[in-house]
Amino acid sequence: MLFLSNTHYFKNGASFFAKISNENNNVPHTHEFIEIFYVISGSAFHSVNGHQSTIGMGDMFILKKSDSHFFKKKNDEPLIHRDILIKEETFKELCDGLAPDFYQNFLNKPTVLLKIRPNKIEKLESVFARIQYLSFSMLQQMNLLFKFAILNILEIYVDNDLQSLTTQNSSTQLISSILENINRPDCLSMSAADVLKSLQYDHSYICKLFKSVTNMTITEYINRNRLEYAYTLMKSSTMSLDKIAHTAGYQNYSYFYRAFTDYFKITPKKAQKEARKFEP
Repeated sequence: MLFLSNTHYFKNGASFFAKISNENNNVPHTHEFIEIFYVISGSAFHSVNGHQSTIGMGDMFILKKSDSHFFKKKNDEPLIHRDILIKEETFKELCDGLAPDFYQNFLNKPTVLLKIRPNKIEKLESVFARIQYLSFSMLQQMNLLFKFAILNILEIYVDNDLQSLTTQNSSTQLISSILENINRPDCLSMSAADVLKSLQYDHSYICKLFKSVTNMTITEYINRNRLEYAYTLMKSSTMSLDKIAHTAGYQNYSYFYRAFTDYFKITPKKAQKEARKFEP
């Protein structure tokens, strides 16, 4: 595996380096610096830390020093990408200017993959064209513009995180709303189909999301609620078992009996008898 050091790219004390590259073949390598690249055109196979994917226009990666990656040709299609290299201390300094823990949070995340629109690529390329022009005679202005370009990319990174959090929060709010309805005693007779019917979302999406949050299907959650409510009634009321089953949402006592016994590992009759031992 190759190791690319600062001395390969940073000349005369510079902290940044950028170039357009069409290299499609490479060998696994790590670097002493932070590397950002985005695809301008074409596609290729890209491997990061052993995980291979197909990348194309608009894919942007922010690679840490520890990340090992390489490109591999796909059907002889050329891959044109912008490589941006930043010394680690300079990148950290820019991150620290945003928030004290920004850089550490970046290091703690898995490899960063972002999606950028064609108009964003055009704007970035315009900036790097100006940077190239300034590099011939105005180094101070070039470095300043380079910093703004990196901050612009970090803005994309932060915006991507915020969008993920918003999506996650929306999903959490949706499941919380569903649970609030299911947990109401007057909704114990609802089925999973009843729950889904009242929601204007794709039903398979809701089912997957619900299970990812609760580790149960909607039907499993409803049945658990019914059984635990039935057990509570056994402890707090003098209702008959038939009445308890009906109140907990079961129309068929035989089904209630089997479900209760399977869940609590005790029959409803024995559970009621034990509960009433403690009556005052």
